[in-house]
Amino acid sequence: MRILKREGKGYKDYYDFLCGVLGQDELIVYDRRDAFPIDPTKKWGENCNREYPCHCSDYQNLNIERWFKKEPIYGDKKQMLIKRWNSHKILEYRNQYSETKDMGWEKRSEVRNSWKDIKEGQIYHFVLEVGFHHYYFEVERYIDDDDENRLHLNYGLVEAKRIEKNEKISYAPVCLCPCGYSAHSWFRNNDEKFFVNDDMKEQKINNPILYSTYIPKFIDPYEMWNNIYEYISSLRDKEIVDTRTNEQHIESHGFDKKISFRHRKNK
Repeated sequence: MRILKREGKGYKDYYDFLCGVLGQDELIVYDRRDAFPIDPTKKWGENCNREYPCHCSDYQNLNIERWFKKEPIYGDKKQMLIKRWNSHKILEYRNQYSETKDMGWEKRSEVRNSWKDIKEGQIYHFVLEVGFHHYYFEVERYIDDDDENRLHLNYGLVEAKRIEKNEKISYAPVCLCPCGYSAHSWFRNNDEKFFVNDDMKEQKINNPILYSTYIPKFIDPYEMWNNIYEYISSLRDKEIVDTRTNEQHIESHGFDKKISFRHRKNK
């Protein structure tokens, strides 16, 4: 695969070295000249490259700081004591009862008492789309109880899955996008815990440079390369359109239009 990119600091990503290892296929080209460099150490708005066509919004700047910045930003708070469902007990009951069947007062009372108290900071979720693959991340931010200038940033890869072509968020081979998360509950399907709506898609960041983020810790450069290569290769595949007429379809199935569909008279 050949990568077209701008010269200069900040436009090289962590998987670019594979061009020299795996070689360059001139037929598979990744045009990354409109890349969005992400540097968590920069101040508000400095990640946006105004010199090249780039439509950076306040939402994109805000999301970058929420997901990657290791210093306190506006909106960060200390951890708070909140209640969460005991998801394991909820899922256990979901396997035994349907939503239309009453659990009974004893079971309902047990479910109500399955809350647990935990300390939690600000939680954010985002999805990294690489070709036909989605990687869902969770980020927790909170200020230290003893030092207001110290921020704790916890992050992790929650789920990775392959998607279909109609599920893609962006036309770009790589993009970042905020996503919603629905915790395990009695009323929601387990497979629907992550979702992306139209408002979230408007905040997507196409072709981000991930070199300075923590994402390389979770996604191998070879995996990134292969996913991008697969997607760009699929764009070269031409869709086969059946241009045969109705008569040709009938004949291809072994029927004769003149005699196969006539009603025979009873003798």
